[in-house]
This record gives sequence, structure tokens and C-alpha cells, in this order.
Amino acid sequence: MPKHLSRYSVRLVFLFAVVSATLPLAGQTSREEMLAHSSIIFTGKVAKLAAVSLPVIRAAENTVVVTVESVLVKPAALSLKPGDIITVEVKDASKFGIGTRATFFTIGVIFGEGLAVQELGSEIQKEQAASADNMQAARAMQEEKENAELRKRMQGAELIFAGKVISVHPDPIASPDNRAFSEHDPMWQDAVVLIQSAVKGVTAGQQIVLRFPASLDIMWSGYPKLKEGQEAIFLLQPDRISGKPIAVLNDKQVPAYIAPTARHVLKKEEEKHLRQLM
Repeated sequence: MPKHLSRYSVRLVFLFAVVSATLPLAGQTSREEMLAHSSIIFTGKVAKLAAVSLPVIRAAENTVVVTVESVLVKPAALSLKPGDIITVEVKDASKFGIGTRATFFTIGVIFGEGLAVQELGSEIQKEQAASADNMQAARAMQEEKENAELRKRMQGAELIFAGKVISVHPDPIASPDNRAFSEHDPMWQDAVVLIQSAVKGVTAGQQIVLRFPASLDIMWSGYPKLKEGQEAIFLLQPDRISGKPIAVLNDKQVPAYIAPTARHVLKKEEEKHLRQLM
């Protein structure tokens, strides 16, 4: 977070999902990287240079005030619409003048008396698009961002396949004798999954063990909850979360895998799209 913004953090409400975004490496940033890392993307017109729209932030050479013209991507909880005023900490202030129109790829920094964002990249626009074009651009941008995020999940997955959950049972290795109970007990379950169609790291007809927390505690709410008979596309990583990376399958010890988020389990109908992205 910029130094001149952090001093005011006590007085403001931070957007956890936005602030926690991982920033890309310094230097030239590709459009796909900007899409993957940005949580707020909008087109807007620069109204003021070396200025701010929030009274609690000190203006600097690289802060500009932008009037939003169209919102392309944003968190569901964020209220942002055309006509709103945003303070943007830009990477290169020399790119912008009064009246410059651009598409801004950003992460949120402050949400309280107004919105302040940090630019990850931008694309200068020569003309203001018509309203219908803006809506089409927003849909295209959202789809492009979702594809970039899916590619990132695919790259991080060791196994990718279409499969069917054939059984679910408590993890026999994490027994009551060797795990500590608490209000945050994950209640680990092992799902035996039959691989129907292989994409990466496995073969059709193979079975693997997918471990997941059955607990509804908020600590584990982001993980998928599987059911017997469920069919899906699975993007899995070795289990490095439960503390017991070994499972039991057909009386043999085998590696356990995990879906690190619910977004690593996709609808089966998405297989064709996933293969296209590969």
C-alpha cells in the first residue's frame, strides 16, 4: 500500500477481498496479467491532475482524479457506477492530462469517504465509446478476466479431469485419536473420485482421493463440499493443508489431493471451454 495512504488506515474501511490481491511483478505488465490481478476495471476521464477526491489522502504527483464512464469489472459488494469520482494512484503520471480517457486496471486501496485505487496498468482511449459498446466491452472484459483467472488455476493444478464422486467417508487417517478438536475442526472427508475424462496428470478410469473439509465454519467456507454421485471438472493440488497428505484407497496408502477453493471444482459442461483454454 502507498506510504501516503497507509497513515489513514485507522479511519477507513478496507476492502479485504480487494486489498489482498497479489500484485504483479514490477516492469512491463501484459494485458492478461493486468486482468488476472485487477479487481476493479473501469473506463474514465481524468478530471484533475496531482489531486485527490478523498479529504484524508494527501495529493501527490502521481494521484489523479477520474470520473467513471463505465464499470467493466468490480467486486459484487462494491457500489460503483458511471459518474462516480475515483482517486487513482497511477504508475506514470506523464501519460495523463486533463480530459484523458483510459481504461484503468486497478486494485482497491481505500473505501470509506470515497474510493481510492492503485493502477496496475491502463489503456488510453481515443474516443468515448457509445453506451451499447461499453456494455459489450464490459461483458468481454469480464469474460477475458475470468479466462485469465481460470488459466492461472489450471497452471497451478497438478491434476485436471472430469470425474464422478463414487463415495464419501471421513478421513480414516485423521482419526479422533490423532487430531485435536476445536470449534474450527475441519471435519476432513475423503471423496473417492472416478476419472471419466483426463486433461492433465491422470488417465481415464483411474481413481483418486480428494480430501475436503465438511465443516461449515467460516474458516472452511471457501472449500468445495462434495456429495456422492456429483460429477464435475476438478483442478486439484496435492494435499498440503490437512497435515496428512496420505489417504487410503482399496486398502493401500495413496497421495491425497485437495481443491484449494470452490472455484477449483467446475461444472462438467465447462470441459470443452477448459480444453480450449489449454
